[in-house]
Amino acid sequence: MIKLYEVYSKGLRMLIPAKNRFEAYVRFCKENKDRIKEMAQLITCVDDGDEYPIATAPLLYILGIIDRETAIINVRYVTGCSYEEAEKLLDKSVKRIMRNLKKYGVIS
Repeated sequence: MIKLYEVYSKGLRMLIPAKNRFEAYVRFCKENKDRIKEMAQLITCVDDGDEYPIATAPLLYILGIIDRETAIINVRYVTGCSYEEAEKLLDKSVKRIMRNLKKYGVIS
């Protein structure tokens, strides 16, 4: 069943028709790929009044909107950790997000 999700990040706010919030995150990123500099570190989806944030850089990396190096630099900027630690954090985030994208049928 398709429903409207409110998805926002910093100054960008949209109503996205989607089957679930993970599809809404993906559509939001794809529709705003030319405006990524306007996004914050989190993208938030409102689902039945509850807010669900997701890390922006790993999702943009998964979608091929930014490259791995840019995603690592972003993680370093947010966490203040070393390059190696940022790589590990990115990889953990990517695994978790991919698992949910697969679970909810957004990707196969």
